[in-house]
Amino acid sequence: MKIDINKFLDELKDETFMYVGNVNDMAQYNMFIFPINIKDINNNNKDTIISKLEYSKDICKQKWGDKNHIFYCWIDEMAGQIRFSTIPTRNRLPFSAKLKFYSTIQELVILCIHTEKLNYLKEISFEEAFDDLGQFIEDDIFEKRINIFSEDILNRPLD
Repeated sequence: MKIDINKFLDELKDETFMYVGNVNDMAQYNMFIFPINIKDINNNNKDTIISKLEYSKDICKQKWGDKNHIFYCWIDEMAGQIRFSTIPTRNRLPFSAKLKFYSTIQELVILCIHTEKLNYLKEISFEEAFDDLGQFIEDDIFEKRINIFSEDILNRPLD
């Protein structure tokens, strides 16, 4: 199946972003899934993915008008997706897991190429996950961590 990222961006431009009182509802309603599986990102297409994610961020800036927001983009390892959303700057990011921040979208996309650094995509045998008594081993290997990029956004017109 061919993925049409430009069609996704056109649809994003037509989306209505919602400003609701509850930050979790707002984050979920304004969340988008970038239309490529993270396992399909490679050195040949990473620059295109980076530029399209940056453009997605610019669309979000324009959509919010004069309201200051946080644009955040993260890797959903279990789903194999890159997702993004926005929330007002006065709020904390709506995650209960530990966050590992990256300073650019580029760093986040490059991480997708090196899947051995992602927790959920590691292959772990049954024997490695449990001790001799059958108890689940809670180790750093299993620590839930979300790889994320976030940036305060201010309104500016698209070029």
